[in-house]
Amino acid sequence: MIETAGPTGPADLHTTLLPRAERLTAWRHRLAQALAPLEVRTPYAADFRASLRLVDLGIVRVATTTSPPLEAHRSTRPPRPAGPGPRRYALMLNRTGHVTVAADGGRTVALAPGDLTFCDTARPFTVRMTAPEPSQGGGVWAGSGRVSMLTALVPAKLIPVRAEGAEQWLLTRFARAEAMVSMLSRHLHDVVRQAGSWSPADRSRVATVTVDLMGALLARTDGPAPGAGAGPEAGPEAGPETGPEADRAVDPERLALQNRIHTYVLRHLGDPGLTPREVADAHRISLRHLHQLFHEQGLTVAAWIRHRRLEGCRHDLADAGQRSTPIQTIATRWGFADAAHFSRLFRAAYDIAPSEYRKACTEPYPSPVPPAHHPTHAYPTVAHASPTTS
Repeated sequence: MIETAGPTGPADLHTTLLPRAERLTAWRHRLAQALAPLEVRTPYAADFRASLRLVDLGIVRVATTTSPPLEAHRSTRPPRPAGPGPRRYALMLNRTGHVTVAADGGRTVALAPGDLTFCDTARPFTVRMTAPEPSQGGGVWAGSGRVSMLTALVPAKLIPVRAEGAEQWLLTRFARAEAMVSMLSRHLHDVVRQAGSWSPADRSRVATVTVDLMGALLARTDGPAPGAGAGPEAGPEAGPETGPEADRAVDPERLALQNRIHTYVLRHLGDPGLTPREVADAHRISLRHLHQLFHEQGLTVAAWIRHRRLEGCRHDLADAGQRSTPIQTIATRWGFADAAHFSRLFRAAYDIAPSEYRKACTEPYPSPVPPAHHPTHAYPTVAHASPTTS
């Protein structure tokens, strides 16, 4: 039996359940929900056998597609108005086949299976997906096999990296061999497989983790984390960094001291009086010694404390369960006694005001296509009582 998917589960579309004449149209409408309105061209339009799974996490949408080879173009003037909403970045992860993503300006990236890239959905781009096996009859399409991609769509202002640095990583290939790429890929595939078992609160938290993992990957191309000096990006409960020279022999006693200092700071972030001097005194070391320990990690003490506090605030602002908690209460909880000062620091670090960030994280995600233009009620989806593999 075919029925509409439940509100907490993934929505699946299998075009083979539809009349042949409606398959490509139905799939294109669902693709517009998952990514953006696209012009789709394929030599298999007459009998388009494809599937699409859409997982809505609120602030993030994750979709997997499996189809014959095709070309999808996002134009400056899409066939239907995109409607109001935030600017969005799309993460594109190639699962099978060969994928090429090209911008109108000429920048192109080729993705092998497991590679990923990011594109700006407000700009024109073309995605070309070809099958891995050689074509039997030649021509521009590589074959009649299946191609598959995973896409994650997120408002640009939620990515915790500097907006002016986006050109460094948009349409840049992130290879599957990279550790952060592998971690993010596994997470996204788990999202698709397990979405049917989550409550609304679970989905909100998973969305926040997804955004953080994207930010952690992109921070490697964006320079130092906002407000953190020269150190790498990490969450509010992360352990200490070990410095840029991973192969340097580490003094166990020195490393243990660094761990104790980091733990102490994380436990006292809510104290507005937390200063480098207090940290040094609590560990019976000189202020100069403390600064030297942080300098070895490419950090400054004050900047690292400020960064951890801001990250704590950012996580709490993104938590739908704390939607009714005043922003000033959250700021005070993390050691910011002055509301105006906190707001300035937050905007400087993330290029967005705290109130705007909370609104973007906790309000329902608007569809890229107005409801009148994607009559999904006309196209059946399969309900799932438990998590399944796409």
